[in-house]
Amino acid sequence: MEFSKKLKEQRVAHSLSQEQLADKLHIARQSISKWERGESYPSIGMLLQLSELFDITVDELLKGDTQLKNKIVESGETLRHPRLKSLFEWIFITGAVFLLTRLAILGLVHFDVIGWNIEYLRGWLPSLVPLVLMVAGGAVADELGKIKQK
Repeated sequence: MEFSKKLKEQRVAHSLSQEQLADKLHIARQSISKWERGESYPSIGMLLQLSELFDITVDELLKGDTQLKNKIVESGETLRHPRLKSLFEWIFITGAVFLLTRLAILGLVHFDVIGWNIEYLRGWLPSLVPLVLMVAGGAVADELGKIKQK
């Protein structure tokens, strides 16, 4: 049975109007109407609320509606924070650019291509900031890439 029919069946069995169900879920009545007509689907969080309200499992709500199941699987495979992941990727790239620039300048000075006095670029401390940016940016971006939308 399709989700839309199952939802209406459960709503009627619990003696609820669309308006009453919408009030219980803190949403507009039009959302319930669209769900029952099969024009749209609820979010995963809303499915959980419906299953608790009707005292049935989410599986029972979804059984037979392959289109909704596919939509849930597809939405579950998208990144939760794509912008945040991009930000940390840029932090990683910035650290790499700083480090490569420092090494290039040191190489040019070492081979007397440029005659700058760059004592402040020597040693391990100037490499620390770019390395921290690279490690932190890369690690967080990687973890955010693993976290899928729930």
